[in-house]
Amino acid sequence: MYFKDQQLISIYKKAIEISLASPPEIHDLGFCHGAFGVAYLYYKNIKLDFTESTAEKLNEWLKYSLDKVKENELEVLEFDNGILQGIEGIGLILMSIIDDENDLNWSKLVQI
Repeated sequence: MYFKDQQLISIYKKAIEISLASPPEIHDLGFCHGAFGVAYLYYKNIKLDFTESTAEKLNEWLKYSLDKVKENELEVLEFDNGILQGIEGIGLILMSIIDDENDLNWSKLVQI
């Protein structure tokens, strides 16, 4: 793990335990504040410290996010073409997860 401070590790592990609420409180699908961003954090955690429960959470968030796309409920800002809130960030997340062996390392831009 990147963290060396035990308190930070503890906070991080508690944050990872967030479950998929029904219905989720997240109404955005973007990278910064959205469901794809939550999925990406689980994906990054799996690369650092794999657990079955984390893999299940990743799958839950990806399914939720992709279902919303299929339902045409993609709530990203209409005129935002950026990585944080736009469709580009969602695309980078999906490319990273699909092509896991060729990690693009784009998330270093946002300190993840």
